[in-house]
Amino acid sequence: MLVMTATGGSVSGQLDLFGDAVPDVVPEPVLMALHAEYYDLIWQGAKTHEFRRRFLEGRPVRWFVYLNAPVSRLAAVIDLSPAVVGSPDAVAGIAERMRAGNGASVLDYVRDLDRAFAIPILGVTEYPGLSAEELRAELGAFHPPQGYVRLAQHPELMAVCEKVAAEVPIRAITVHHRLYRFRCGRQRPTLGGGCRCLGVRPIRCGRILRCGGRGRHGTGRSSGQSRRSTCELRVVIPA
Repeated sequence: MLVMTATGGSVSGQLDLFGDAVPDVVPEPVLMALHAEYYDLIWQGAKTHEFRRRFLEGRPVRWFVYLNAPVSRLAAVIDLSPAVVGSPDAVAGIAERMRAGNGASVLDYVRDLDRAFAIPILGVTEYPGLSAEELRAELGAFHPPQGYVRLAQHPELMAVCEKVAAEVPIRAITVHHRLYRFRCGRQRPTLGGGCRCLGVRPIRCGRILRCGGRGRHGTGRSSGQSRRSTCELRVVIPA
């Protein structure tokens, strides 16, 4: 189940896929471009992951969004969970389950790689922002980013991005990725710890480990939340 909560202000705090605050992790700020049609899909609830050929690993990210032409505007901040890294087929599978028919285009995009990135979207905050012309006036020169720009390495650009994020937001939305219960024996550790299911079909399962717990198939001791049950598996946000 995907729950999207709209607010009139910014999305506060960095949350993980389970809706809990990420402790002691500072999201890395990056600047990336995005086509407006894909940005609109986020607001419609149809896009819950960003797919990239290259990206940061093992940490949450604060994405300053430059919307490509014809919008041509630095307009939003998107909070991203640590990327899920997998084979092109696995990443395309996430795209297909996110939106039917999307898997083929994502596979074409990453087919030539050994691995690709599916990055869960946690929240979006939209601001009045700055146009390309206003960015050039602020910075002297500005070109839409290709790939991602690590803003810590560009302090002047970082200052402009933070200036945008200090404005009163136009709208904001939080995306809650709910993982209910999942198949025993088909888990792997997530980048942030705990377990994430790799299966998506209904099964009969004799042991259910609550998502986020760390059982014998995960990375630590049992969470104490397991129970015996015969159930239907339903993984809403796949790994």
